[in-house]
Amino acid sequence: MPSVQVPSVDFSPFLTNEGVMATPPAAPTPMQLAVAKQIHETCCQHGFLHATNIGLSPDLVQAAFQGSKELFDLPLDHKECVLKRLNNVDNTGYSPYASERLNRARNSGDMKESYNIRFGPWNKNDFTGCPDGFQDMAEKLQVAVKDLARRYSIACALALGMHKPYVGGHDDVMDEEKTAAEQQEGLLYFHNTLDRMDLCTIRMLHYPPVDPPTSSSSPSSDASLGAVRIGEHTDFGAYTFLLLKDDSAYKGLQIKPVLGGEIGGIHGGETSNDWLDVTPPPRDDPSSDSVVVGAIVNTGALMARWTNDTWRATAHRVIVPNDEEVYTRHRYTIACFIDPDADSIVDVHPHFLQEVNEEGDVVRTFPKKYSKTTGLEYLLEKLRQKS
Repeated sequence: MPSVQVPSVDFSPFLTNEGVMATPPAAPTPMQLAVAKQIHETCCQHGFLHATNIGLSPDLVQAAFQGSKELFDLPLDHKECVLKRLNNVDNTGYSPYASERLNRARNSGDMKESYNIRFGPWNKNDFTGCPDGFQDMAEKLQVAVKDLARRYSIACALALGMHKPYVGGHDDVMDEEKTAAEQQEGLLYFHNTLDRMDLCTIRMLHYPPVDPPTSSSSPSSDASLGAVRIGEHTDFGAYTFLLLKDDSAYKGLQIKPVLGGEIGGIHGGETSNDWLDVTPPPRDDPSSDSVVVGAIVNTGALMARWTNDTWRATAHRVIVPNDEEVYTRHRYTIACFIDPDADSIVDVHPHFLQEVNEEGDVVRTFPKKYSKTTGLEYLLEKLRQKS
C-alpha cells in the first residue's frame, strides 16, 4: 500500500498574542505566514497534518488518555447499563463496541467503542458512572481545546488568504487596498462561527485487540466489504484535532483526498486502490518514548463547502493491518470535532467564487458547488445517515 508522511507544523506562532492573534488582528508575523503557507499547501492536497506546540500540556494529555483507559476498562455491564447511552438527540455518552457503521455499505459495525462529550455550558453532559476524576479532566480538556480551535480558525483564514481581495496569492503583507475592518472581518470569519461552540464534541475512542485479518476480510474486498476499525468517512465539521497516545496509533490509519466531502456507500471509494497509509513525521529524538504533545489535524466537509473545494475534505478509515503488534494491542485516540455553532450559516464564501486582480477587476468566476445550510442542519443530516 502506498503511504504518505504527514507534514509536521509548529503551531507556536499562533499561541502568542502577536500579529493576527492580537486584538484586533494586526499584520501577520513572518512565522505566522510561514505556518499558514504550510497549512494551505497541505489542505489543498490531502488535508492531513501533524501540529505540534498546540497549547495542550503533557500532563493534561496524559490525564486524558488515562481517564479514557479507565472508562473503557469498566465492566461491560456497567458501561452498557450505567453509563449514559449515546443518541442522536444530544450526541453525548457511551457507544458500545460495533454499534456504529460510519460507512453504511459495510456488513458489520466498526470495531471500536466510544464516549462523546459535548462542550458546555450550552450542553449538559451526564457523567454518571464515569471513573473518579473523569469529569474534571474532561472539563479541563474542553477549555484547552476551545482555545486551540479558535486560534486555529484564524490560522485557517490567514492560510486561505481571506484578508485579501482575490482568490489565491499569499504575499508577505496585508493588502493596502482593503480597510483594516475588512481585513479583520476576513481573518475572523471562521472564528466568529465558534462563539458558543455548541456543536463541538470530544470523542474518546477505544479499539480493542481483534483477530488477525484474512484475505476475505480485506477492507478493499468487493465481496465482503470486511470489518474495519472505522469505516470510510469524512468528518462532518470544519476540522478535527486527533490526539494520539503514541506513534503506534498511526498504524492502520489511511486517507484519501476527495471532492465534496463524501465517501463510502452510494458514493463509493471503499474498494479503490488509491488509499494511502499514514505515517508519522520523524521525531527529533527517535529514541525518546515521551508523549509528543500535538495532534493530527484534518479538514472536514464543512470547510470544503465554505471554500468551494479549495480545501478538500479528507476521507479516512482505520483498517486492521496484518501486523501482530497492531491487532493484538489496544488502540486509544481522542478526537476533537470542531463544528460551527448551530445557527451559523455555512455557505460558499464569496472569496472563493471570483478572482479579482490588483485593480479590483473580476478576472475569473467559479461556479458555486454547494447550497446554503447551517451548522445544525448539516450535523443532524450526517448523524441520521450513520445511525
